[in-house]
Amino acid sequence: MISPTSIQLLFPKGGFRSHEDAVRGCELLDQSIKYSRSCNDGTFLEQLDLIFKWLSCALSSRDHTTGLRSLLSTLQRLFDCLHELSYIMNDPEATILLPHVIEKAAVAKLQFKSQFMDILSLIRTNKLYPTELYGSYICIMKVVEKSKSNSARALAAAECSWCVEQIGPTAIGSKGVATLAKALSIEKLTDIRKSYLELFDTVVQKSSLDRVLKRCVGSTVTDKTRDSISDWWTSKKRPSTALLPTASKSSSLVESRNNPGQ
Repeated sequence: MISPTSIQLLFPKGGFRSHEDAVRGCELLDQSIKYSRSCNDGTFLEQLDLIFKWLSCALSSRDHTTGLRSLLSTLQRLFDCLHELSYIMNDPEATILLPHVIEKAAVAKLQFKSQFMDILSLIRTNKLYPTELYGSYICIMKVVEKSKSNSARALAAAECSWCVEQIGPTAIGSKGVATLAKALSIEKLTDIRKSYLELFDTVVQKSSLDRVLKRCVGSTVTDKTRDSISDWWTSKKRPSTALLPTASKSSSLVESRNNPGQ
């Protein structure tokens, strides 16, 4: 499907040993993207699934500073181009690439963290993939449910929270709530459990506690899990009510100081 010259650039003889081996391929893709943007030509979209597969393979290789910088720059240009063409990824395309981007973003070194987060922001804000599917299908079904990376699961929960805040409970859906409840039931790490509970809190704000708990079903979802969700929701409401007695007491002290004879 591609010329021998392009094959040599995209697929080095030794394979992807590190991100450095993807630099020449990124340069080739950048040329294609530049041509598409200057000529308003979307021909490359016909091979977008193959491009996504190549990028996923390259991202999964060993870290290399220059190579990763090239990959991230190419990803940003590609997503900018898709936005200009008003292109929306389909499910197979999104499944090929987006879980890998979340996985790599979650463990990225500080010098690349902001660039990864900018790329995730491009996906969300430009709606390169429908928000309700990004939240429920990619973040919950593909990362929270299946990823072995603790950091990736936590980041996916945060990404889904953003989606819920934007469009409401449809960003996670009934199946997503059930999957998240199952994940919470089996999760042992405190920080990850906290990220799940924060997501549940966002969903409850956009719906109701009763509705959410009714969807927390499954053989592994225990009463303890449902109690954790309820307790977290209740604890988030305490600070606003706990201020009232303190404020009243403070007012009484001020009044007594201003009127010492009373």
